[in-house]
Amino acid sequence: MINILSAIIKKLNITTFRYLYLVVFAIPVNYFIISGHSGIIIQWVFFRYQLTATSESVIPITTSLSRGFLYVSHEAAIFESLIFLGCLCFVISWILLFYRTSEPVKKAGLFTIAGAILTTSAYIMFLGSGGTSIPVGMPFILVIGSLMYWHTPDSPDISTGKKTETESENPPTGSIPAEGAPVAPEPPGSAGIRPEYYFPLVFLNLVTNFIFLPSYGFVSDDWSQCFHAFRGISLPELIFESHRPGFYIILKGLSMIFGTEPIWFFLFNFIVSSILLLMVFITARLLLAKIHLFSESYAFLVAVLFCILFNKGELYAFGSVIPDNIAFALYLVSLYFYIQSDKKPFFIFLSLFSFTVALFTYEVGIILPFFYCIYSLCTEKTIRKPLAFFIPLVVYCVVRLTNWGGYGIVVNPGNDITLVNFIPSVTANIVYLKFNLAIFMNTFPEYFMDSITGLERLPSLPVTALLIIDIVVAALIVWILTRYSREDPETPEFDGTPLILVGLAGIILSFLLISLNGFIAGRYLVFIDFFVCLLGVLILIKCAGKRSIAYGLFFIIVFCLLINQGLYFNWVVSGNIQQSFHEAVQKNSEKISQYEFVYVNITDLGVVKGNYLNARGLHSWSIIAMMQDAGIDTSDTTLIYNVEDENEKPVETIENRSYFEFNRSNVDLTRMYYAGVSRSVA
Repeated sequence: MINILSAIIKKLNITTFRYLYLVVFAIPVNYFIISGHSGIIIQWVFFRYQLTATSESVIPITTSLSRGFLYVSHEAAIFESLIFLGCLCFVISWILLFYRTSEPVKKAGLFTIAGAILTTSAYIMFLGSGGTSIPVGMPFILVIGSLMYWHTPDSPDISTGKKTETESENPPTGSIPAEGAPVAPEPPGSAGIRPEYYFPLVFLNLVTNFIFLPSYGFVSDDWSQCFHAFRGISLPELIFESHRPGFYIILKGLSMIFGTEPIWFFLFNFIVSSILLLMVFITARLLLAKIHLFSESYAFLVAVLFCILFNKGELYAFGSVIPDNIAFALYLVSLYFYIQSDKKPFFIFLSLFSFTVALFTYEVGIILPFFYCIYSLCTEKTIRKPLAFFIPLVVYCVVRLTNWGGYGIVVNPGNDITLVNFIPSVTANIVYLKFNLAIFMNTFPEYFMDSITGLERLPSLPVTALLIIDIVVAALIVWILTRYSREDPETPEFDGTPLILVGLAGIILSFLLISLNGFIAGRYLVFIDFFVCLLGVLILIKCAGKRSIAYGLFFIIVFCLLINQGLYFNWVVSGNIQQSFHEAVQKNSEKISQYEFVYVNITDLGVVKGNYLNARGLHSWSIIAMMQDAGIDTSDTTLIYNVEDENEKPVETIENRSYFEFNRSNVDLTRMYYAGVSRSVA
């Protein structure tokens, strides 16, 4: 019997295990029958299904983790964290099966067994809970893990990487490279989709920017752009919006599809931002290939750095930035096709189309035609090809400055530039250049301190869980980099001057454009971060060995992950504060209608003592959108909005006017809205 089983195992190959492993994600891990057969709870790897007499729900693993972060006084906190770590082991196992490494199946088997042991927490968690817990999937997962661990392949595609002298000197023509064998560099564009790079990047985006995804709520512009969604303006009218028609059409469409439920907006934003991150990888790979750096590990490093930089929080913590991420991805699509247009002339039209759509969605990429000119001068010694990109640029400027010849609409007139104020606006904003440079340099220290504040609000258990997850993720990234750096040939001598010049041009042009806007926001920094990461990798290649880069990166990743997670927890608290404020407006709408003035001192609503950090997103326009949603006529009610702290005095005072005031007496700041359950934060 043992011999038969051994023979069957030997006939399996790595491709079989890749497909077989999908069973791990498909079968239920645990089946819990609530006492009296009043309901059931079925746990899969990525989610949990719960059915009772009163409700039916699907709970993603990230929601379970958030609950673990909340109920730190309950033993379920530990179990939920262990289940998430088990899920992480399964993901790592599946990724390992796509890598050309020594004994990948055996290593994946070890992680699978470890994941199975960790996910037994789903079984233990419900023991003694007034029901029956059955770990139905555990035996199957352990069997799959054991098969993988004991598998000793004879076929070349799963070899241990050890080759005989004859095989090394005379490899058979057309044979499949052995596991662990050096991988010849592939020309740009021929690699296609490489799951060993793409899956880790998507997972890194989840851990870095969306670890609290189920707990995100509407903040700041979300109330006016996602929740309120231009209710008085139809989709056909938005086509003739002269500022950002694509932006408002996307938000209006998403609001029609998702309603007012934040989770769907942020889930969709996770998908879109992951696509943007993959486009960063693809574009960086192509640019590096132009200077004969064909190793994809360099482009992977660019994408990793882009993801973990903690100055772009607005791209992830807001539901209303989805169109921004779509536009940025389209700009990178345009850049990709432009670079490839020397091989296929038709690509220039695809590049032009992507640029035009992105420009009318979010105008930050207005620098691309100028960037294309510099790129063409450095690579082709001519600027004829990029001249076509100035056509949509001129059209956009005419549309915006003339408001479609006077027949269009402007959704946000506060930030509009017209023919009358164009020259004064540009002239006045140039003085912000030095000021913005100082702000840009101070952004990282400020975000660091804000992150520490967020982490301090989390108890020790969730911070420990975050640290463990971050260490595992950082180790996985380092393993990917070191694995492929060992396989790659030595870095050839390359002339990076053209790429350095175009990279510097991209940074300078982006910063000048941002300065003309008058202030710096995280959502504006995509191109700056992209080119900074690209140039940073080039410098590291020149100044250090591959392995030293990877090991130094481990500490950078862990550090940046924690900083990002601390920042996003502040936005979670801010979303909870604003949800409480929205409920207070709904509850007091009749009283508010009796007053001419509504007074809000935003500092009084901050959770962090001494400043209003966690309430920063509660802007005046957010409050107005909430009041309109409650049926309050904002044309008859004036909002008095104040911010004060140690360094600021009230901008306005209410004086002796009759007013309705929002403060801690009527805005509930003692609850956190995680998974529909409340918890004290005071």
